[in-house]
Amino acid sequence: MEARPCPLCQTPDPRPYFTVRRHYGGHSWVLALARCPSCGFVFVPEPPAIAYDEHYLHEEGIITGQDPLEQVRVEERLNAIARRVPPGPQVRLLDFGIGDGHFLAQAAARGYLPYGYDINPAGFALARELYGLTAEFSSAPLAEAFPATLFDIIHLNEVIEHLAEPLVVLRWCADHLRPGGLLVVQTGNIRSLAARIMGRRWIYIRPAHVSYFSHRTLAFALQQVGLRPLSQRSIDWSVAQALRATRAVIRQGRWRDGLHFLAVTLTGKIPNVRRGVVIDAVR
Repeated sequence: MEARPCPLCQTPDPRPYFTVRRHYGGHSWVLALARCPSCGFVFVPEPPAIAYDEHYLHEEGIITGQDPLEQVRVEERLNAIARRVPPGPQVRLLDFGIGDGHFLAQAAARGYLPYGYDINPAGFALARELYGLTAEFSSAPLAEAFPATLFDIIHLNEVIEHLAEPLVVLRWCADHLRPGGLLVVQTGNIRSLAARIMGRRWIYIRPAHVSYFSHRTLAFALQQVGLRPLSQRSIDWSVAQALRATRAVIRQGRWRDGLHFLAVTLTGKIPNVRRGVVIDAVR
């Protein structure tokens, strides 16, 4: 079988990157990662068939709304968004991949008009149950979702790595942003120091993840669909906010979690050290 070309630039014959075995959802998976010789994008040419259902939400540890550390992450992401696009009753914010609905519920509380898209309807049920969230949701095929609706903000947090054809979703986002609208994308950074040190043991390499970006390849993908990257970062929050959150989880007896979060904060201020990359882009 001929190898799938690069999803970003369509260059044929990707080079082998490395192969790993992972246990996930009661199964053992072999992931053969490949790297594009032209743009450097790393991807899985033969993506595993992962079921996105309620079990997936628990498997991935997505239900975290009561965690003080997650609250800081969400609050500071919304603060970063609000500095570019302030909230208002007619300011449409689409969370593409809602998880358990925590981010979208907080966005609605800030005054944004909330919308949610997800292929996993279990997330909608959780959002209503956990947060009483009232929003316009869709799990329709992408071509049919939110027809003729333009958004002021589209947010993709830890979503794009799940997509075998990320340009399809990014192009949809570009088409559904109003002129000057903001797209915020967060994913792992396979060229980070953390990823390079860990190599095959990097925890971000898992069967549900089939697209592995760096700062450079994520910016390239956004430009491919006509979006203009504005800024890049690894984290949204400050050291002072991390200290407050760390104290809160230490009071819960979670010393290891608190100290790890503080370490993530300190190293996250140095470009390309931590695993994550966040890019703001405009249409």
